[in-house]
Amino acid sequence: MKKEKEKKEKREFISLGIDVASEKLDVFLREKEEVNEEEKREKRNGKKKAKGIDKTFANNFQGISRLISFLKGKDFKGRIVMESTGRYHSLSAVLLQEANFKVFVINPLIVKKYRTSQIRKTKTDRIDARLLSLAALIEKNLLLFESSREDLVLRQKISLLNCLEKSIQRLKASFLNYESSVLSLERETTEVEEELKKTIKKLGKNKGKLEKEIAEIISQKKGNQNKIEILRSIPGVSEFLASLILFFYKENIGHKSSQWIAYSGMEITVSESGKFKGKGKISKRGNRYLRKRQFSGAWGAYMHSEEFKNYYQELKEKGRTHREALNILARKIIRISFSLLKHNKRFDAAKCF
Repeated sequence: MKKEKEKKEKREFISLGIDVASEKLDVFLREKEEVNEEEKREKRNGKKKAKGIDKTFANNFQGISRLISFLKGKDFKGRIVMESTGRYHSLSAVLLQEANFKVFVINPLIVKKYRTSQIRKTKTDRIDARLLSLAALIEKNLLLFESSREDLVLRQKISLLNCLEKSIQRLKASFLNYESSVLSLERETTEVEEELKKTIKKLGKNKGKLEKEIAEIISQKKGNQNKIEILRSIPGVSEFLASLILFFYKENIGHKSSQWIAYSGMEITVSESGKFKGKGKISKRGNRYLRKRQFSGAWGAYMHSEEFKNYYQELKEKGRTHREALNILARKIIRISFSLLKHNKRFDAAKCF
């Protein structure tokens, strides 16, 4: 009996996979085990299950606190991996990080790669938790989750701003369409409709205030004010866009400007097979709102910079469409931003064109 107890106590756990849902967390605590090559093949094909502990916790403060106590009780020091699931993963990632665990939040596409490699096509939350624990062992270049509670609140503010912008655009378009129809029929808008028009204008003003609030929060962080001034020296880059660049393009994203471009979903992807050669398109695998703002920044650079305007005209002469040319300008602004921040220098058109 004593020997059996000692064996149980000596169990070593090497990774944790967490499948996140809105109300619960399915976790798999993977145990270290010695396996031969045949057993490894069986595991990859789903014939042999990995050893470990399956558990479920509530996705709230109490449930995550129990998860932390459970992990500390097992003396767990390995990697914790979970999928990025919008706001649902934020609380568990922050609390686990604050408890000094190594947390990695990964793109769902990485998990899909492991899921499609399985012979069995069964998909459950428990199976996903096991796949995430496997990814924790195999994927070596994952980025450590380092966001604070303040960072997550700021990210939600930016998401709110994005939704607000879309709503204002739709309301404006609908109201203008309605107003022009009424006037063409020689009728006047009612008092209620005039109030609605004022409300839409007020929403636009509040959108501007929210942008300023976000920019102020980011600029107040240590060292950011100087960086914002550097970025604002680039034509087309407003204070708000400069703030977004600093917030989203953290230093640990990559050591190349191409990695920044990939992060925003603006890298070019080409599909080719045999004689077929597809047309290059941007991947769009990134933050949509950031990409939208960068596109607006490219238009601003075209409008206010002679160098960017000439570069745009060159691209048009080579057969590029308006959208393609602006996307190229946006990627150039990202590369310039990366270089200026890296060398702590302001924009100089002579060196960038």
